[in-house]
Amino acid sequence: MFLPPEMLPSAAEQIPTPVTSMMVIVAFSPVELTLTNPKGQRLGYQPGANGELVQEIP
Repeated sequence: MFLPPEMLPSAAEQIPTPVTSMMVIVAFSPVELTLTNPKGQRLGYQPGANGELVQEIP
């Protein structure tokens, strides 16, 4: 089904509202991830610390 241009949403209406309370990360191999927020707080594995888990992000 095709809609005529006047029935299509404007560019501003097509931009979804960003979700700021959730993040999904997928890794398909044995990896150790560390996330850092803008405040410098970390969550994940500390690099070079024998797999030490860091949980600074509330």
